[in-house]
Amino acid sequence: VRWQKSAPLTVVVQDRAQQELAVLAVDRPFHKPRKPAVWRTLLTEKDAAWLNLDRGMPRWLPGGKNFLWTTEAAGAWQLELRAADGKRIRALTKPNFGYRALLSVDTDGSHVTMLASAEPSEQHVYRLALDTKAKSQVLTTMAGWHSAKIAKNGKAWVLNLSPTNAPSRTQVVTNAMTTKSPRMVVRQEAESPKFPVHPRFMTVGPRQVRAAVVMPRNAKPGQRFPVIVHVYGGPHYNFVRAAQSRWVLQQWLADHGFVVCSFDGRGTPYRGRAWERATRGDLLSAPLADQAEALKHLGAIEPAMDLARVGVFGWSFGGTFSAAAVMKLPKVFKAGVSGAPVTDWLDYDTHYTERYLGLPKQAAKAYRISSPLGYATQLKRPLMLIHGTADDNVWFSHSVKLSKALFDKGLSHTFVPLPGHTHMVRDAKTLERMYERIIGFFRKHL
Repeated sequence: VRWQKSAPLTVVVQDRAQQELAVLAVDRPFHKPRKPAVWRTLLTEKDAAWLNLDRGMPRWLPGGKNFLWTTEAAGAWQLELRAADGKRIRALTKPNFGYRALLSVDTDGSHVTMLASAEPSEQHVYRLALDTKAKSQVLTTMAGWHSAKIAKNGKAWVLNLSPTNAPSRTQVVTNAMTTKSPRMVVRQEAESPKFPVHPRFMTVGPRQVRAAVVMPRNAKPGQRFPVIVHVYGGPHYNFVRAAQSRWVLQQWLADHGFVVCSFDGRGTPYRGRAWERATRGDLLSAPLADQAEALKHLGAIEPAMDLARVGVFGWSFGGTFSAAAVMKLPKVFKAGVSGAPVTDWLDYDTHYTERYLGLPKQAAKAYRISSPLGYATQLKRPLMLIHGTADDNVWFSHSVKLSKALFDKGLSHTFVPLPGHTHMVRDAKTLERMYERIIGFFRKHL
């Protein structure tokens, strides 16, 4: 629901299958409360797989004569300008522009600021004039993953800059066109890493999968190491982000004697509609195949990677992936650490799950083949489950359920409960102990 000044009350409605939506304007004479409201349909959209919702849309421009809308109808996200009656005036960005999110609209409605990048492993801040066909202007020129917060009056910007080859920083600017001369740089209270971080980013395999690799700092020519695939692999999140500050943990893991790598296969965002929707009805098969294929191609160009000793580790959807990986692909993944995994999609958030798998009664097979619980009897490799007992996102019962299924079949595994912790573990001492356990587990089995 959106209700902006000088614009009608606007409602976006979506069917439960998430394959159809409508944008409605509500005209109600509030001075005559007994008179019923009049609902006008401004636009409708359909998608045979699912429709992602952009929570920032629609966005009415000052004066209420036009509004902004985003759509994937042409195969990738685009920003559109529409008239007050919903008719499309023109697309403001092309499908290959890589539009991601609207940050602000100038108070006079002349310009918008947004996040975008044609390269999925990067993110940049752009400015665009609405009243002309002038090209957009990129405000973050360094390679990296950048974002911004903008004051309502547009007079102050907070830029969060995370370059590929330098530490992240936050700066305040008062003129969007002079981001290289900040008014101030916000002091960083976070502790700086006591070691250099050296991620490398590349594209591998026939699917052009974006990859990141972190080597041990003490690696010598000709030396070979076991491999840890650090994974997310699920919807709406890119793990491979070309920002140095993102890879501190991976460098720490690598420095214990591993090559750490990550990949973004099908199902992840920013590669277009077809790439993301390849997981419709099956959240595991395409991501597993892409990770295994990308690993093979990366190993062919990185002689330090010993592909006979590969482990996999992830959290949340990455935990789901890791558990499934050691069960379904034991020849590739020789050990797995699964953090806070969804093990049965029937026990997860309805709006999220049904978007990808459909309604439970109509798509029983999709739920079965997308859940690690269905492959528990196939476990032949070492598996460690880690889960916070107070997890309010992926319930603790998910790991309990999988552990029970393994226990009932006499299949050995490790279960590490984290008492009192929710989905994201914040306590420093708990994190330290947890990663000590993870390193010890991979050293033992790889």
